[in-house]
This record gives sequence, structure tokens and C-alpha cells, in this order.
Amino acid sequence: MDKIRRFQQDTFYISTFNAISSEEHMRAQLQHHKDTGFNLVEFTFKDRETVLRALPICEELGLKSIVQDRDFGGIGFEQDNIVVTTDEMVQRAAERYAPFKEVLGFYVWDEPAFENFSTCRDTINRFRRFAPDKLGFSVMVPSYGIYAWQANDTWTGDVPLEERPYAKYVRQYIEETDCDVVSVDYYPFAVSKEARLIENDMWRDMGCVRKYAKAAGRPFWFYFQGKWDFPASDDVGGIGMTYEKLAVQAYAALAYGVKQLSYFTSSSLVSVTTDAKGPLYDEVKRLNHKMMNLGTFLLHKESDVICHTGLPEDLRQAYFLDRPEDIAFVRAMPDRLIAGTFTDGTDAKYLMLSNKDFENAVSGELQLDGRYAVSLFDDEDGTLKPLGCADRAAVTLAPGEGRLYVLNPIV
Repeated sequence: MDKIRRFQQDTFYISTFNAISSEEHMRAQLQHHKDTGFNLVEFTFKDRETVLRALPICEELGLKSIVQDRDFGGIGFEQDNIVVTTDEMVQRAAERYAPFKEVLGFYVWDEPAFENFSTCRDTINRFRRFAPDKLGFSVMVPSYGIYAWQANDTWTGDVPLEERPYAKYVRQYIEETDCDVVSVDYYPFAVSKEARLIENDMWRDMGCVRKYAKAAGRPFWFYFQGKWDFPASDDVGGIGMTYEKLAVQAYAALAYGVKQLSYFTSSSLVSVTTDAKGPLYDEVKRLNHKMMNLGTFLLHKESDVICHTGLPEDLRQAYFLDRPEDIAFVRAMPDRLIAGTFTDGTDAKYLMLSNKDFENAVSGELQLDGRYAVSLFDDEDGTLKPLGCADRAAVTLAPGEGRLYVLNPIV
């Protein structure tokens, strides 16, 4: 049997679903995305002619793209949106987009159901044959979609977490679609505009997906909420979205080991339906700059421990979390944080702290075991700043923000 040729990720990506909201102004909108730090855009819910007009602009700008085409792309689980491909259809699509070198891959399925997994896998496998250097991409539905965690059941009840509907969905999706990256979306402020993230179902979904993606050895990709009003398409992102609400999602995702971030969507943030810049253009540019520095630094490091500080034990289990004491080199951390550690095959340790509170700063002390020289990764310039300490460091995190600490053994 021929060995499966898998997509190899060598770049941290910052992307957006549905990159253009106006065909007339697509050049300006794509330029805005390039200028605010996106290096990947997704052409979704667009007709083929529009995509073929947009791709030469991406070539000029050096923007990677993922292309959706109804010749091969399924959407959800509605029967009218299901596309069953043939070799001829996928070969034709591969040839159609072959001239565009910035095409990273093809959007095979948006949120497939159980019964779509085999069809999704068939299309991914066809792209492996006819476009072996491209990614066959799909994304899972979140737990507030058609597969829930069983409402009105206690987290520590008789049904193990791994056997609940959503966990089964995630596990079987990875196994049966044989995807090269494991992607999921979660939009907490769409579930509730009053959402707070100290305790939130988003962590349960992310913990579950992280667990099974890690077990399968696949990169974890994550869609987070940029758009505020659902389902309105003319939303102005500045109405309810803020830098802090974007940042709390993005920093947390990096702490969970995510290797790609995608906005749903950025079109109302960095661009509008004219050539003008969007209401959060500067804020997104600032955040993307930091995310690219951090994401690039962590790209080839493996997520090891993930925990939340100050969380009750029942929620720790519900969120698929490790315990804070599982981080052997840490003695204590402030509450209300996400802590993620990473390894890279050396003796160095990497600790990402993220503030789950997008309204209040967190201050306190990080207590360490004293065996390491501690540096802070500066996400503004991508350099390490020695802190001159070994057993403790002051921690102050602005609302929604995070910090990466690098610890090297003291010789």
C-alpha cells in the first residue's frame, strides 16, 4: 500500500473565513488583510468566477489561499449542499487552480456530519492524488451544533466524557476523514453576547479537540469569533467586538497549542463593503503582529500540559485539563489563567500564560523551582528578554492577553 502523503505545515497561519465581502472592492479588501498581518485567506461562499478573479490578486500580494468550489466542496449536512466527488471532478479542479502558486489548499467540507465523513475522506484522498502538494481542508462543527455534550447531565456522572456525543464526533471525525489538520470553530459571543470566559463551554470543546488531535499527531487549527452579530452579514465589528475579546480567544488558543488562527470573520473588522478600512483595523493589525511572532516561535514545539488555575475539580475534568501541579517546574501561579507548556526535544521549558478575563487584568507571582534561567518572549519584536531570576517572576497580564516564558537550565 502506498504511504499517504500528508500536508506538512511549515508556517504559522493567520487566516479568515470569507475574506471578501464585496466583489467590486476585492483588491482593497485583500490589501487590507495583507497589511494587517494575514498570510492566508479563505474564499468561501463565493462563486467560481469571483474566486478566479481574486486569486491573481493573492499572487501579487503573496497571500496564501484556501479555495472553496462547489465542484468539490460540501457545506454542512443539508442534502442540497452535499457534493459527492469523482476522480474527474477533483482532477478538473486541481488543474483549474494549478496555475496559482499561492493556493494552499481546497475547502473540502464545512462542518460535516457523521454520515458525511466517508464522502469527505474520499475527496481529501482524491486531492492527495491529483494535487499532492495541497491541503484538503475541512472543519468540524462545535458542540452547540448538531452534536452536544448531553444537556442536563453532570460532568462527573455515569457517562464518561469520551463516550458523549461530541467527543465521539471529534474522535470519529479524525479517524474517518483522515484529515491532515484538525480544525474546529467556537464562537462564545454568538452562544451568548454576555459570555464570560473564566468558566465557559468553549474550553471543553478546545480541550477535547486538543486531546484527540495530539493523539493523532495532527496540527490543531482554530476558528475564533471576529464577527459580532450572527447571522447578519452587514455587521460592523466595532459594535460589540473589542481588541480584548479578540485577544482573549487568540492568546488562549496559542496556549492550547493551536498552529493556525482563523477569524470568523475579519471582513467586518479590517474592511467594509467599500475600499475603506474597517472599524478595528488597527486593533487587528496589532493583535496579528503579536500572534505571528508567538505562533512562529511555537510552531515546531509540542503542546505538553494544559491547565487552568483556580478552577474547581469538576470543571477541570469537564474541560479535559491537566492539573497545575503537572507542570513540574512551577510551584504556584495566579488564579484565572490558562497555562500551557511546550517541549522541543531540548532541556528548555516553555510556559504560555493567558488571562481568561477580557475585562480585568491579572497580577501576581509566578513561583518556579529555581533550576532555570527565565526569559520573557517579547511578542512585539520576537526577542527574548532575560528576567534575571530563577525562582520567581512578577506576572501582570492585561485583559485577555498572554505571556510566553522561556526557561533554560542553569548550568
